[in-house]
Amino acid sequence: MVTRIMDMGKKFKQRDKTLHIAIELVDRYFLDRKSQSDKDIQSMSPRVITVFVTTCFLIASKYDEIDDRLVFINDVQSYYKRLPGGPSTIGGAPTYTDIVECERLLLKFFEWDLGFVMPIHFIEMFLANGVLFESEYNKNISKTKQTAKKISARCYEILDEIIRQKDCFKNQGFSGNQVASMVVYTARQEVLNLTRARHIWPKELQLISRQTDKQVKKLARKYRAGNRIHRIEPFEDNAAAIQKMNHGILTDQSKQLYKMNDPSLVSPKASMAVRDHLISSEKISVDIPVAQIVIPAARKRTGAADGRKTIDQTS
Repeated sequence: MVTRIMDMGKKFKQRDKTLHIAIELVDRYFLDRKSQSDKDIQSMSPRVITVFVTTCFLIASKYDEIDDRLVFINDVQSYYKRLPGGPSTIGGAPTYTDIVECERLLLKFFEWDLGFVMPIHFIEMFLANGVLFESEYNKNISKTKQTAKKISARCYEILDEIIRQKDCFKNQGFSGNQVASMVVYTARQEVLNLTRARHIWPKELQLISRQTDKQVKKLARKYRAGNRIHRIEPFEDNAAAIQKMNHGILTDQSKQLYKMNDPSLVSPKASMAVRDHLISSEKISVDIPVAQIVIPAARKRTGAADGRKTIDQTS
């Protein structure tokens, strides 16, 4: 599903944020327990997948893109007709009614609120504030626009890797700020060729992110170690799916989607949902304290003196 969204985004020249919003919609809907109990979702037929993926893509385009790059239903239908093998490979091109009804269902599910705070928003904030500083530890680092562009490009590459099917780091329960901090940390480490965490994550970034160098290093190590939850497309437990298959509940078409020997096709339960329509990206499941801003003692004394002075004037 993610690959299909990325391919459509490339075809229609959509922005990175648009694609991330579309994938976020897919995640939040399909990883919700109420959605998983729906019979159409459990079957996960190619037709159902196509309708939901297409609708999420169109909603994201209308929400984020400028008017000149909006994608319409007839544009997507024409795109599916030109696919190798034709629309039959995806269960048939969705009709106008399919997409309209699916859009109504999704917007009702999200309560017409698509203002999700995602890691890409934090990435843009980091890049806007700067990820290359004059006080860099290594004096040989080239503090030029080209170096900053390399870090920026690498950030978006890592972010795209995360949302791919086998790299669902963001769905492990970390906040958007934590995921973005890990992305910038990894990008700076690779581009600037730094080794020590305090050099990779200087004081400037600690103040912006409220994450210490040790906290971000821990997240980066977890990401590199491959300790990530794999995306699942049938969205069912292994045992439950096998049991259904043994009892002949699944159709032949659905059986082909359930490849039980492939763990990447087994969906995690939405046990980390905070509310019915919110998934793990809005809950911190790892107990990592927030970095504290230390106020110099001189400023504290000055503030206390100003407070006493105000009280005296009042009295």
